[in-house]
Amino acid sequence: MADHLACDINFFFYIRFVLGFYHEFQISPRMRRLTRCYCCLVFVFYLILTYSTNPNYHSVFVIFVSLSELSFYIVYSLLMADRYLLQYYKKTPLIDEGANYRSIRVSLMIVMCTMTALKILIITINLAYKKGLTIYELYYGFLKIVAWICIIMGRLPGLFVFALLYSRVRLMRLKLENNDFDCRTLGQHHPRRYIQMYEAIMDRLEATDGAVNILGGRHYICKHNKER
Repeated sequence: MADHLACDINFFFYIRFVLGFYHEFQISPRMRRLTRCYCCLVFVFYLILTYSTNPNYHSVFVIFVSLSELSFYIVYSLLMADRYLLQYYKKTPLIDEGANYRSIRVSLMIVMCTMTALKILIITINLAYKKGLTIYELYYGFLKIVAWICIIMGRLPGLFVFALLYSRVRLMRLKLENNDFDCRTLGQHHPRRYIQMYEAIMDRLEATDGAVNILGGRHYICKHNKER
């Protein structure tokens, strides 16, 4: 990445890209167009596979509505290219000076793997309890697993934002507890520095409000519709 990140989350961008989520890598314009085409083709290919395995689907529009959450996440990635997440994770000396966010990366990887493994386990158990399982049902079960993995990857950016927010606020609290205030000079121990640090944290969060609210709202709407 062109900008140095406070925490290395490139693994997340690579995984999402393989699954069809667009990310603006630091490559030539021609390669960027190819990566965008790849994401579009993955999405269309998945729609075609779903249509071919479910006889109740009679149109692409019905498929799109049925997979509205997944569709929204992929289309949103094509429009935003994860810029809001990169901007939030961009290292800022005022906020991230002396910080070590390596534990965030490990924790997020554990959460991501756990959520994915649990969903795979649930779908596998449901298939195992079915009597007279056919090849078609196995194939459709595999597609369902892939769809859920994509949906999980679409939901996770909000968690990534709040994980770094929590770590930055915690870091500020630790600095406040361990440092003595010195109002005589405008140095690292002056109260104004901590006020500026807090404002910088909130400004960064506010810059991502639109994207996080849109993604979170979409998740809530889809969940509410399923419960109904």
